[in-house]
Amino acid sequence: MDLSAPARWSVQVPHPVSDADTERLGARVLLDSPGGVLVLAGAHRRAGDDDAADAAHRTDSVFDAVCDELARRGLPGVQLHGFADDSAPGRDVVASTGKGRAGRPDARRLAAALTARHFSVCRAWVRDCPWRAATTSRAAGPPPNMCRSCTSSSRGRCARATPGSGTRWRPSAR
Repeated sequence: MDLSAPARWSVQVPHPVSDADTERLGARVLLDSPGGVLVLAGAHRRAGDDDAADAAHRTDSVFDAVCDELARRGLPGVQLHGFADDSAPGRDVVASTGKGRAGRPDARRLAAALTARHFSVCRAWVRDCPWRAATTSRAAGPPPNMCRSCTSSSRGRCARATPGSGTRWRPSAR
């Protein structure tokens, strides 16, 4: 937690190590932006049976409880994930919502901010983004690429930033 300013937002890292370097990126985002709270999952997403440690998709974890409490207090969050560069060729980052259509305004603001910093952004809700199908599913519950910790609080504001591996390793991207 950045103690130089009142807490105003959170950066959430549900898959440290598993989504390579997202823990470092989360720390860098926290250090570069006053008033942040870093929420870092404590286990590798593949630990245990049946995705027992997949913090982004479970509602019975400390990670989820902390994210819910921050949302209850009105702090918006951005959740960091990673993707293989070949799943969105030519894009540095995939921006997606954390709450389906309701989260689109926050995701649009995130995408605009990333674009302003010269990132090539795939907007998951736009037709030409290869991630669109996975983030606009009509199935019950959150789509597979949507984080439960973003969806579990009705008051919370949350968007996802999913940088490709090349972007996560590029020092100028942090």
